[in-house]
Amino acid sequence: MFYYKGESVPVTKTPLPNPRFTHEDSKVYFNVKDHARHILYCGTHVMQTRYYGGHKVKAVVFRTGGYR
Repeated sequence: MFYYKGESVPVTKTPLPNPRFTHEDSKVYFNVKDHARHILYCGTHVMQTRYYGGHKVKAVVFRTGGYR
């Protein structure tokens, strides 16, 4: 769980679902619109994270530069 500034109140962000643990047979592809509640944007200041079962918090950069 992430909280970030830029809004009038902190916004909660959650990890991407892991199909390996949800027993979904279909492939899930990353989509910016469908997965918006899992994305941290430019200028994000992470205020708090949660430690899950011995796993460190990870993030993946999927876009850099001046994308329009």
